[in-house]
Amino acid sequence: MRIDDYVISSHIVAAPFMENSHVPIDWALDQRGFRDLAVKSLGFVVSENDVSPELLNKLSELEFELVPNTCSSKVHIFERRA
Repeated sequence: MRIDDYVISSHIVAAPFMENSHVPIDWALDQRGFRDLAVKSLGFVVSENDVSPELLNKLSELEFELVPNTCSSKVHIFERRA
């Protein structure tokens, strides 16, 4: 695993499948280096309850976009635009 093989995610979404490969969304948003964390990540996996205007604004600024998720409408996946 490389240092940037992680996703930023909601705790509920991550557990138990991503034990050591996720950064909690609340913690990441509070960091001064949020931009660096986000850019180095594989993307975001966020429960619908954790999607906020602040998060959507930051993701838009960093050119992340919502990707279709056919598994669950309660989980949103964001990846960097290609």
